[in-house]
Amino acid sequence: MAAKGTSNADIAVAQGCHVATVAKWRGRWLAGGIDALLDEPRVGRPREIDDDKVEQIIVDTLQCAPPDEATHWSTRSMARHAKVSQTFVSRVRQAFGLKPHLLDSTRGSCPPTRRGLYLNPSERAVVLCVDEKSQT
Repeated sequence: MAAKGTSNADIAVAQGCHVATVAKWRGRWLAGGIDALLDEPRVGRPREIDDDKVEQIIVDTLQCAPPDEATHWSTRSMARHAKVSQTFVSRVRQAFGLKPHLLDSTRGSCPPTRRGLYLNPSERAVVLCVDEKSQT
């Protein structure tokens, strides 16, 4: 639009942004061409936790068996496991839409304590399996 001579104000209205935003990006284009439009580092404190740690939290949440006697990874148990804060685990889960308490697939292998229940049940043990499937 700028190449066609459209003003910054008209571009801002057409794109639904502020005039200052158009002026900023137009100035960056004039100063350095297409390479100047790449994302610049953000202001504020730099990240202390890298992408590998985020990936570990996602993979472990989706694929690894939860800790003993748990049905899923809580934010606290995952934070201890990954050696990060509970808040960070919550942010990762929210960003990627992870809800481990709603997962419907089996993850990893059962810990030995659970396996023992099925291999060597006590005399009065009752084992129930409930499968929730919709009829749609």
